[in-house]
Amino acid sequence: MEELITLEPGEFFVMGGLVKEKILMKFGDRETVHRGITPLVTPVGPQETETASLLKRDEPAPPEAEVEETFVSVRPGSPVEKEHITHTAVPPAIQRDEAIRIVQGFCRRSFWMRRYLERISAVDRVFWPLLYVEVKYLGGILKKTTRRARFLIEGFHANRVDCTDGLLLRPGFSELIGLDEHSVRVLQALTTATLTAPEIEGETALGQGEVKKAIRLLQKRRLITMMKTEENASVYLPLLDHPIPKLQTLDETFNWKLQPLTGESRNPSITEDGLRKILKGIEKTAEITKVQTIYYPVFEASVTSDQGERKLFIDGVTGREITGLSGE
Repeated sequence: MEELITLEPGEFFVMGGLVKEKILMKFGDRETVHRGITPLVTPVGPQETETASLLKRDEPAPPEAEVEETFVSVRPGSPVEKEHITHTAVPPAIQRDEAIRIVQGFCRRSFWMRRYLERISAVDRVFWPLLYVEVKYLGGILKKTTRRARFLIEGFHANRVDCTDGLLLRPGFSELIGLDEHSVRVLQALTTATLTAPEIEGETALGQGEVKKAIRLLQKRRLITMMKTEENASVYLPLLDHPIPKLQTLDETFNWKLQPLTGESRNPSITEDGLRKILKGIEKTAEITKVQTIYYPVFEASVTSDQGERKLFIDGVTGREITGLSGE
């Protein structure tokens, strides 16, 4: 007991069965701070001395690792990654061997000698361009409201496309290709009645010079003609093969499930600017809101005979012949 009185704070004796005699021990310095609750003790590594810290600060920083930049270059005909692919093509259902047999059915034969009078010289599958167009315009009789029109046209001659059962071509804007807005407006005014030049000015709200220029262009294209009436007046009348489509009658779309474009394809010759001029001539308030190019599978066959060569176009989905198609 006398020795216990002499102990300093933190000192204690260890005695018992583990040691033969009592041993003086001392508590180490406290590493945690707490307020009566059991602390979370984490291991503490060796502390860095002030000298070592200064030496480490003077050491040059290790060079940063160089990051090599990767540039992706896609060459014509090379495969591209999925995120760069746009689904614009209608999937074909007819293979080339089937298309050849279909074309043979259209070739002329000799009945008596049972031989072909026409020979197939080439059969190639090509994805044909179609343009899906959406238009906004103001229409109505009593009150003008915003209306919409949508339609499909063939990419070379602007014939309307009926896609309810394969690819069928209908009369469209082919006769208007290459005309400016004023010429289309004059031509449309003449489809309702024969008019003199001053009457065309009143009907279209165009100036005298604009009407004369439009008349010259339409006469050059053989789209109008002039004749004398009984009153000796010079009137103009149209020479169109088909009526000009009205926007309020155009409500066509497609339900094809598109896939990435692979294989040979052709670019459309119809431009958005040229199409805008035609639509503006038909309706002054018309504005194109969307133009999408869709590629349709077509087998183009060349058939030769002693009379020359002719082209056949086979629908790559239905296998039927497509009439009215031409890439020229």
